[in-house]
Amino acid sequence: MTLIPELARVINAPNVCYAKGRIFFAIYYDPPDDDDAFKRAALYWKKRLELHGVASSADEFIVRPVNYEREFKLAWRHIHSTAVTKGMAVAGGQIFSHASKQTNGADGLEFNDSSDRRNGQTLKAAEIDALEKLPWAKYGFLILSGCNTGLTGRRGWCPARRFARAQGVVTVGQPGYGYFSKKWDEYVETTAKTQEIYLWAYARRRNRFLGGGNRMKGVVFKPDGVQIGGPAPRDGPFMVAGSPM
Repeated sequence: MTLIPELARVINAPNVCYAKGRIFFAIYYDPPDDDDAFKRAALYWKKRLELHGVASSADEFIVRPVNYEREFKLAWRHIHSTAVTKGMAVAGGQIFSHASKQTNGADGLEFNDSSDRRNGQTLKAAEIDALEKLPWAKYGFLILSGCNTGLTGRRGWCPARRFARAQGVVTVGQPGYGYFSKKWDEYVETTAKTQEIYLWAYARRRNRFLGGGNRMKGVVFKPDGVQIGGPAPRDGPFMVAGSPM
């Protein structure tokens, strides 16, 4: 997976034939009255995979906007049912969302608040565990772009490790707070018209006060939850060093 160097040692493998094709997906947070930054990042990620030949014409790419937690669960269920019905393997996915890191057990992937209890706001650890297990390809991967999704900290868990174990798939989380950037390898401020847009952790502001803005290495977890490289499991965002491509 040359697009994300941290994944190369884990999922770069000899070509495997999938007779019925593969599924790639992007789920992005889409609240009302937003500037569509999450949407633009998701669509550009799709375009990037296609331009680099990761996703081919034989594959299916599912892009789903979500506002509430309940909608995220429905989007996940849709991907699962599509893959199962068509007999396709899920090769890769990315979730473009907010995320929180707390110590009270009420943190996780974050969506819009709602007075409707069915919708909810936070996808917590137990709810990650309860998601349908997708039929992942042998060398499949999942990327979480939300803030601090790869950091355990004092909470004792992180979304990336939880997804890796529950889904049985290599998962990448963020080593700090995420920012939208015009460039992949370094932070460059975006505008409402920027179409080539990335959501990742960069060495700046809350991640590194005097950082130069280089892209920070994602934290990679194997399907058994074992971390490969990246910051120490209990490091906080202020302790993580930036790392250029």
